[in-house]
Amino acid sequence: MPTPNKPQKTASLLIMAAKRRIRHMVAARFREAKLTDQQALILESVREAGSICLTELASHIRLDHPTVSRLIHGLEQQGLLVITPDPEQRRKVIIRLDERQRPYLDEIHELALDYRAKLEAGLSEEEKRIFRICLGKVLDNLDRMEAEAQVPGGSRGQGDPDPEG
Repeated sequence: MPTPNKPQKTASLLIMAAKRRIRHMVAARFREAKLTDQQALILESVREAGSICLTELASHIRLDHPTVSRLIHGLEQQGLLVITPDPEQRRKVIIRLDERQRPYLDEIHELALDYRAKLEAGLSEEEKRIFRICLGKVLDNLDRMEAEAQVPGGSRGQGDPDPEG
């Protein structure tokens, strides 16, 4: 709550602070399960989708295609994901959870649900809905800004950090 002696921070500063703290908390939460925050995000996203293609997954979690490809192949090597060719499109792959690991994947899911509940504690359903809309608009703005900054022959300028971390 802003006070007269302490002005409210800007939305961009609050977003950056929240992102940094969320990554640290998620990393700590999944460290014992030997997963990174991005791996946990992939597993939860695939769980929600049931099965999903690589391009859809990358778009859904707003990470670039090569990063998602590297992550899913690592999770496949750990026996957590199954990647199969799409029977209808040769160049497309379908990603799903490896059912043989269901007990472990259920534990990961429970960790994620507990974390989400604690992160969103105190927010009403309407506040969560409005927050999602606002964050979606911020992400759309970032997508536009990134597209405007694109240089021919490259997806980002040399040395520019990946905004998704």
